[in-house]
Amino acid sequence: MPNRHASHDPEELLTFPEVAQLLKVSLRTVQRYAKSEAIEVVRLPGAGVRIRRSAVDAALSGTKASA
Repeated sequence: MPNRHASHDPEELLTFPEVAQLLKVSLRTVQRYAKSEAIEVVRLPGAGVRIRRSAVDAALSGTKASA
């Protein structure tokens, strides 16, 4: 199975646990980032929530992601 994180597609949608692993923070911290709008979330049909890879990259570099 290919590593999902090997490709850096900025539109790739990541789960909260995947984001926590990439940012090296707890799941709760990612949830707080989302709630405070420090990181932009994408709401999916059926109550799913994901975070764009570009938003994670922006958080890592300290810039704001453009959607």
